[in-house]
Amino acid sequence: MPNEYIKQSGIHNRVLDESENFIAIPSISPIVEGHVMIIPRYHISSMCQIKATEKSEFLNFAQNMIHAVERIYGDAAITEHGIGNGKFGGCGVTHAHLHIIPIEKKISCEILKQISEDFVVSGPIHLSGIFETGDSNHSYLIYGESLNKLYVSFQESIPSQYIRKSIAHHTSKSSWDWRQMFGWDDFVRTYEKLVTY
Repeated sequence: MPNEYIKQSGIHNRVLDESENFIAIPSISPIVEGHVMIIPRYHISSMCQIKATEKSEFLNFAQNMIHAVERIYGDAAITEHGIGNGKFGGCGVTHAHLHIIPIEKKISCEILKQISEDFVVSGPIHLSGIFETGDSNHSYLIYGESLNKLYVSFQESIPSQYIRKSIAHHTSKSSWDWRQMFGWDDFVRTYEKLVTY
């Protein structure tokens, strides 16, 4: 936890749930209340780099967290900007993190339409299929409404925080850059609602 968040929230450990190799945490500077990330305990820069022996664990863990978020907040989008080995980009954090973001289906469809206009997209596909078609050396963007209905673009040049900017635009949010450390109240409410899900 960043010191500023500890001081503001009184929360010292933001882990909502954990498995042997993955943890779920509320996003710092959440774009909306309920914004959660799933992060591997070991360093990789995209979910395509998860060890084969841990893919089933990851899929089960992610599905459970998605269900928890949807039970409390309703529809959610699933997204990741995976960064290939030795590459840079994404949101400025080169450690894999899958986002679960509560968002209305109508808005999610508008965002997917924008992604399709900006990039070459294929899908829908299950996340396990992305594991099989992607590789650890190429960057990609995934976006969808569930683990089995994701759309993917294997592009090397996806702008930093592309999805956050798009969600902010479609929901009339003024803040989207996680580095600005905004959304204290949403962070705390997300933690309080999901820590005992």
